[in-house]
Amino acid sequence: MTENNGTQVSSQGNGNVQSRVGVRASMKTHSDKQQPVFQPYIEANWIGNSKNMGATMNDVSIEQRGSKNIAEVRAGVDGQLTQRVHLWGNVGQQMGSESYRDTSAMIGVKVTF
Repeated sequence: MTENNGTQVSSQGNGNVQSRVGVRASMKTHSDKQQPVFQPYIEANWIGNSKNMGATMNDVSIEQRGSKNIAEVRAGVDGQLTQRVHLWGNVGQQMGSESYRDTSAMIGVKVTF
C-alpha cells in the first residue's frame, strides 16, 4: 500500500497461528428456574503467537515485541436477564516479555427474537 505522502507500507506477521490455553472458575447466582441469572467468573490464559506482528514503512521495520507468549487474567460476568436478553462484561490484563502490556474491557448485549 502507498500512502498519500508516498510512504510504502506493508504488514508483518501474515500467517500467524494463535493458540490459547486457560482455566475459568465461575458460579451461578440463582437456580436455573429463576430470572435473572448472573454468572461471575475469573479466568487465566496463556496465549501463544507463532509470529510477531509489525509493519514496514519505506524499508524501516517496526515490530511488536513481547507478544509471542502472553499471560492473561480476566474477570467478568455473564447475565441472563430474561429468556431473550443476555448481558456480559469483562476486564482483562495481558502481560508479556519486554514490558508488553495490554488492558481491555468489553460489554455486550444479546437480544434474541
